[in-house]
Amino acid sequence: MRLVKAGLLFFVLLQLLMIPSYSNAKVEASIFNAQTFFLENGMQVVLIEDNRAPIVSHMVWYKVGSADEPLGQSGIAHFLEHLMFKGTRKFPEGEMSQIVARSGGNQNAFTSYDYTAYYQNVPKDKLPLMMELESDRMKNLILKPSEIDTERQVVLEERRMRVDSSPFALLAERLNASLWVTNHYSIPIIGWENEINKISEKNLFDFYKKWYVPNNSILIVAGDISLDSLRDFASSTYGTIQSDSSFTSRSRSSYLPPKVDIRITMNDDRVRQSRWYKTYISPSINVGKKSDIYALSLFNEIFGTGITSRLYQSLVVKQKLATSASSYYNDSSVSWGSFSIFVTPASGVNVKDVENEINVELNKIINSGITENELTIAKKRIVADLIYIKDSPIQASRLLGSLLSTGFSLKDIEDWPNNIQQVSLGDINSIMSAFLKSAPNAVGVLLPQGGEE
Repeated sequence: MRLVKAGLLFFVLLQLLMIPSYSNAKVEASIFNAQTFFLENGMQVVLIEDNRAPIVSHMVWYKVGSADEPLGQSGIAHFLEHLMFKGTRKFPEGEMSQIVARSGGNQNAFTSYDYTAYYQNVPKDKLPLMMELESDRMKNLILKPSEIDTERQVVLEERRMRVDSSPFALLAERLNASLWVTNHYSIPIIGWENEINKISEKNLFDFYKKWYVPNNSILIVAGDISLDSLRDFASSTYGTIQSDSSFTSRSRSSYLPPKVDIRITMNDDRVRQSRWYKTYISPSINVGKKSDIYALSLFNEIFGTGITSRLYQSLVVKQKLATSASSYYNDSSVSWGSFSIFVTPASGVNVKDVENEINVELNKIINSGITENELTIAKKRIVADLIYIKDSPIQASRLLGSLLSTGFSLKDIEDWPNNIQQVSLGDINSIMSAFLKSAPNAVGVLLPQGGEE
């Protein structure tokens, strides 16, 4: 089981009218040729058909993540993800894993701030069985006290391995707790240890019953299957589950805290090489000015994506001040997104010297902007990325699910390449100058024990 953050990529599928049982209408998407319909219980079904190999990827996405947890129950979304493999009356503990393995497939799951997803990759003739397994645990999960206690120790050990033993992860926890205010992104996905210890059987069952319903889920299948066959399989499995008429979609705070100087410095005797990073609160598909996300996407490509980026060329190639330098933009969040810069100073280089040069590069953006040539190249790279994603239906389905689960409309997805192309040089330079001057942000510095910036 993994903890993930949603990232920026581009996907397509189309929204259709509902009629009894499912929608007969379909529209082919221009990028992935995805097709979609809705079951009568509100579950959306998406197909990315690819007949090049007799395999399928079967994924179920629930629009719930760690940021939707009740206060005092941090980690419950991820904890439940673990327990979803404990079985039902029809398929007791361990049987699902054995069935998937005997089928020549693999399975896993992951939890983010905004969604939880489960998947199996199997030969195409095993798809009906996977849908039977997954739909059964959507409504019939059994939670036994002994299994809850055992799995709690597994989760706590995962926290010790992923977070407590990683100085950078501990620093990130502290920075997030300082930067984010009301949208729960300040709480770690895996949860706080003392709260994980207090999560009860009732807490888990209540969370399961509230969020794991068909009208809060998306089924995505990629691979060698037709829409008609998928429609039949989905109707006979997921379609038999009643929708929850009392279900209320989640709401998330969009409060933007005032800009203040936040700096978290951490010394740790396990650290051998200093690290520096900075995170800005940024517009997302749901919050802030939507047109800004296209400019930020292009800026991220230019400033910190790959070895040809401005940041890498300046700090690593030319000045030899760092061994790595990159940026990352997350626009697919239910609340605000984030833009982050990550740099590892070279041995013997002070963090302050590196930070000064990073600020030089940022000030170049604020004062002089980017060039027409940089913008043109960035647009071409983003189009090329779309081609690479289309070549992998499994990857496309995973990324498609992350966007649909966090609020991208089908029109947003369909129009993404065109919207990227419409960003002018004046647009990106004015948007980025204003953003870098005003966006709330926080800096994190990780140092060896006794080290100084």
